[in-house]
Amino acid sequence: MTVKLDPKLQEWVTARKRHHLSHSQVQMARELGMSPKSLGSLDNHKQEAWKAPLPEFIEHLYEKRFGRRQPEKVFSIEQLAEQQLAKKARKRARKAERLGVVREQNAHLGEVRGGRARRSMQAMPSIVEADRRCHHVSGDAQMGRLFPDHALAQAGPPEEDSGEPQP
Repeated sequence: MTVKLDPKLQEWVTARKRHHLSHSQVQMARELGMSPKSLGSLDNHKQEAWKAPLPEFIEHLYEKRFGRRQPEKVFSIEQLAEQQLAKKARKRARKAERLGVVREQNAHLGEVRGGRARRSMQAMPSIVEADRRCHHVSGDAQMGRLFPDHALAQAGPPEEDSGEPQP
């Protein structure tokens, strides 16, 4: 199956061809955190005789860092792209299944647009009425209605100030 590669992965395919690297060497370079663009500066052993060829250099660094000669499982860039695509498909399927369950549970709330359930005024009259009542009641009275044992609820509403000093 031919998969269109992500631009970042395509850079690695180009680098693999340009620098004559194997799939395992590309994977080692990726695990080491190398950049495909900077491999050219490392692959100039013909100009600077003291440098090792790029494939040998990558293998040496990998062994030094991870303590083994090559990765346990080697995946080509194309296989990696297919795995990422399959993972995305599984993730989309789980999300669609989850949204399907949510939509079934919220079917009584009204119409569904854009994946979000919108409550209609007719579907939830008790919530709408409770919301309307909450906005027209003062904070102290609201506290008394919600928490009857609260001190503000027992004190009653505040008295009007007549402007005269109290003793």
